[in-house]
Amino acid sequence: MKKNYFPLIIAGVFLACTLGGCSKAVTLVNTLTFDSSIIAELQADYDADDITVLKGAAGEIIIKEYMSEDKRAYYAKTRCKEGKLFITEGRRPLSKSFVSRIEIYLPDDYIGTLDLHTTSGKIKSDFDFHFDAFKANTTSGSIEVANLYALKLDLVTTSGSIQAEALTAETVTLISTSGHLALSDIQARSVNITTTSANTALNDAVADISYTTTSGSLELKDITGAARLNAQGDGDITAHFTAVTGDVSIHNKNGDISLFLPETLAFQFVAETRNGTVTTNFDEALSRNGSNISGVIGTAPHITITLSTRNGRIDVMQ
Repeated sequence: MKKNYFPLIIAGVFLACTLGGCSKAVTLVNTLTFDSSIIAELQADYDADDITVLKGAAGEIIIKEYMSEDKRAYYAKTRCKEGKLFITEGRRPLSKSFVSRIEIYLPDDYIGTLDLHTTSGKIKSDFDFHFDAFKANTTSGSIEVANLYALKLDLVTTSGSIQAEALTAETVTLISTSGHLALSDIQARSVNITTTSANTALNDAVADISYTTTSGSLELKDITGAARLNAQGDGDITAHFTAVTGDVSIHNKNGDISLFLPETLAFQFVAETRNGTVTTNFDEALSRNGSNISGVIGTAPHITITLSTRNGRIDVMQ
């Protein structure tokens, strides 16, 4: 007798949807168009919606909302005042089955401020945009940005990850509680990173770097610039410099410090560790006084390298 598996299949699908949720298809339900020539700042604030920034037509800012259910009460609320456009989500249902996302289309010549916020939605922009300021802030969603130029660029997350590449700015500020940071190809006057327990990787940067963490780890590769790095708890710091253009100061309370310097760099060197060890490949130029180690490497140095730990190891290679 031929067995009928159809009831079992239906039951399996029902169970999977109950336990894991079944995603619904979204369709375009609402389109808003604004004259870009009168908008100097755009702020968008959503909860669960993913926000994607795209290239649009000249002279227009267009907002497209995609939803799994089409009700006018769900549509965005907008307010435009003194050159600022504010967009917030409508009165959305609390049902987990409701799905939505938005797209923001900007013209090539828009050079104002873009300020995006989500609670759990992803923020993504990978087109070549030039802004006065770009701000992305999320609680648990991820931030993915690339090919941005801005005088001021701020990326903030609580537990979501940040991935950023090909950024050019006067100042770049990155703040994370526990979401990991992966950054590459950054050119800026200054990069300021603050984390609590997040791990940070920064590759190929031309910038002066300021870094503060409680217990996160930091890995820097192919860096040109100066640095002030401070780890107040646990977590290792590894830094590879292609060129050093200013003083480098690194403090790590309990973690290790690994520093790699250009072979031709001349510098004054100061290191101190209470319970750790200091290892270099230029020991012959150093003098030791208890836990303090210092010396001059090269001729007429204009750079000072200052390293300190309480319990961690210090390794320096040139």
